Amino acid sequence: DSNLLSRRIGTTREVLVASPAYLRQHGTPTSLRDLKNHRCLAVGNAVRRRTTWRFDSADGPVEISVRCRTTSNSVLALILAACMDDGIINVPELLVSGELSQGLLTTVLPELSDARAYGIFAVYPNLKPPAKIRAFIDFVEQELQSLNTMARWSPLSTSGDSD
Repeated sequence: DSNLLSRRIGTTREVLVASPAYLRQHGTPTSLRDLKNHRCLAVGNAVRRRTTWRFDSADGPVEISVRCRTTSNSVLALILAACMDDGIINVPELLVSGELSQGLLTTVLPELSDARAYGIFAVYPNLKPPAKIRAFIDFVEQELQSLNTMARWSPLSTSGDSD
């Protein structure tokens, strides 16, 4: 739409992640085919327990159908489930960067992570947005850069936890 402007405020990519405890207990997948033998978490509903994950590999695009152990319409709930050792999730890295930096989650099949990078854009009307819109976009851009330090789940942990 010619009445809209956009500004790239960040970049993210799709990553497969799971908790270290889940991977210790169930093994770490070494190929996409291995995902069929793992507990997968995906956005969906209770009726539709299968989903297709798409990846870009060295050999080109790959689709794999996985049976989902847990589905939810909330990505945040699925991230929490992954942190609680429930399975593997395919999610934008931006949404789990804090959990990755804190060691709550770890990347699975990291060679797939570079392929599906995409931009995050602020889209707004007018050629000259008001100062409050520009300030908000600047704020969101700065917050996106600091997500890797977010301790989203710290209220759920106790000081005596060893994992």
